[in-house]
Amino acid sequence: SSASLLYGADVLPLLAMMTGILSLLVFFTNLDKLALFVSSNTMQGFKLAVGIIIAGNQINFALGLDNYPRHPSFLDNLIENLSHIGETEWQAVVMFFSFLLGQIALSKLVPSVPW
Repeated sequence: SSASLLYGADVLPLLAMMTGILSLLVFFTNLDKLALFVSSNTMQGFKLAVGIIIAGNQINFALGLDNYPRHPSFLDNLIENLSHIGETEWQAVVMFFSFLLGQIALSKLVPSVPW
């Protein structure tokens, strides 16, 4: 998260505790029922955006790119990773696609398990 970039990894336990407390507060005050009023298109857009951010942040691992500076902005990180695409390690790409294809195959073979 950008908070860990700005304040260091020491802030992560505090963020996790604050998130847990906020989640409990929402649950016990029944504010979770308000999510029913959010349209499905809005939720689909939100899930798509989260997926894009997660995929974009995994590109450097899929290409075997290590030890490049991290930026608080997602777009800056994406540009940084793609600017070093010529330094891709083929072993990391093979490993990434092997696991990706395995995960897709498992989700088709055993759809009842949320892989």
